[in-house]
Order: sequence, then structure tokens, then C-alpha cells
Amino acid sequence: MMRRRYLTYILTVIVVVLMALVAFLLLKGRPSNLSKEKTVLEKTDEEESDQKLRIDETVARETLMKGLNETIAANQGTTFGIYLYDLNKKAGFGIGETQVLHTASVSKVLTGVYLLQQVEAGKVRLDQQLGAYNVDFQLQQLINRSNNDSWDLLDQLLGYKPQEDYAKGIGLTTFNIDDNLMSPYDAGLLFIKLYQGELLNDVNTKKLLSYMRNTEAEQYIPKGLPKETSLYHKTGQYEGEAHDVAIVEQKDNPFVLSIFTSNQINPDYDARAKVIQKITKEVYNYFNSI
Repeated sequence: MMRRRYLTYILTVIVVVLMALVAFLLLKGRPSNLSKEKTVLEKTDEEESDQKLRIDETVARETLMKGLNETIAANQGTTFGIYLYDLNKKAGFGIGETQVLHTASVSKVLTGVYLLQQVEAGKVRLDQQLGAYNVDFQLQQLINRSNNDSWDLLDQLLGYKPQEDYAKGIGLTTFNIDDNLMSPYDAGLLFIKLYQGELLNDVNTKKLLSYMRNTEAEQYIPKGLPKETSLYHKTGQYEGEAHDVAIVEQKDNPFVLSIFTSNQINPDYDARAKVIQKITKEVYNYFNSI
């Protein structure tokens, strides 16, 4: 009799222990209400933060566009095409950015890109003779000094139609080499693709960009930026046109800025430079604020 009671007691203890163990395991695998509440709160905080950032950015953009439109309105008689592109967010917008204008010397960058593409294809050598110097020297003169004699020599070497076909092939739908036309959007797109390494290998990308520093004309976009700002750019100035397109390596938000201006009646380049500098400052402040 004692033995049965003892066995019953042992079995009861085992059952209780097993039940306790099962209950413990179930509770351990189930998140507490507190954890659930914390997760929901964290998610809500993140959503509120993202929404606030979106609202702040929207306000900043509205402020920028208002300022740009006021600047344009204050310069009656001048046609403006402005395109800006956020390299981090891969998004762009502008004012009059799709209108086609005479591109002046900005299109020399396309000639430089196509030349180096031909070098990579083995059809041209940088050390081959071209005029009194070699191809590499003419390229440097073309981009850094905006030398028209170098441009003529390179056009003769490369041909006109192949350059236009290449432009269309990389998505520059408005480029017309006979009349030297392009939209500010397409000019910006060319710089974006170049900077992101979509057009040339790393060595040639760096080569071309290096020629876009400390150029013969620094009075436009560079003068509208803080002195320490790193940028690559190409200007164009011809019979009333004054343009500048730049890759601006702003610390947190690098961007591409394409500014085309045209005034055939009053081609006051000094006054135009001040306007381009003002636009540049407004755009820089926008990217510095978001």
C-alpha cells in the first residue's frame, strides 16, 4: 500500500513538472504585450520621422522653385533652362529643362566622351598625332581650355554623324550636331552618366573629369558655391548663350546642375554670370537643407 502511494506521488510530481515546463516554453516563445506595444510604437515613430522628412523636403523644394521662378521673372528677355539631379536619390526636376537650345561649348563634353569611347574600342590612340600635338593633348585643350581648333581637329577625326548616333544611343534624344542643339535635361543626363561610370571605364572617366576642373571659365557655377566645394563642369558661351553644367560634390547630397541661358538682344555676360551664381546658391542651399 505504501509503495502504491509512493508511486502515485512520484507520477504526480512528474506530471506537474512536465506541465510547468510546457507552460514555460510556450510563454518563452510568445512575445509579451509590452514587446508588441514597443514594436508598434517604434514603427509609428519611424513612420512619423519619415513623414516629417518628406514634408520638410517638400517645403524646401517649394521654397527653391519659388526663388528660381522669381529670379527668372526678374530677368525678362532671357530664356532659362534649369535641371537639377539628386545623385543620392536618383531623382531630378527643373524649369524649362526640356526645351532645346543652342548648347555652345557644353557639347564639347560629348565629343570628349565619344573620343574616349573610340579609344576603348581600339579605333583611336591617345598618343597618335593630331595636328601639331597628339590626341590626348587635343582632348585636354578641348575640355579644359575649350579650344575650338582642337574641337575642329577632333570632329574631323571622329566624324559628325557617328557622334550624333552615339548621343542618341546613350539617350540624348535632343542632340543635333549640325545646329549644335541640346536640352538642359540632356546635358545634365550626359554628366550624370559620365559621373556614374556608365559611359567609360574608370581610368578614362577620371581622365575626362580631371580636365573639368580649374577650367578657362570659372565665373558661372563655381562662383556661386563655397570655395571649398569640389566640382567638375563645362561652360558654353556663344552669341547670347551662357551655360554651365556641373557635377557638384556637396558633402551629403552630391548633385548635377545644368543651367542654360539665352538672350540674343542683350548678351550681357557679366550680368548673366551673377544670375547663374544666384541660381547656383539657391540650388546649393536646397541640397544642403534636405
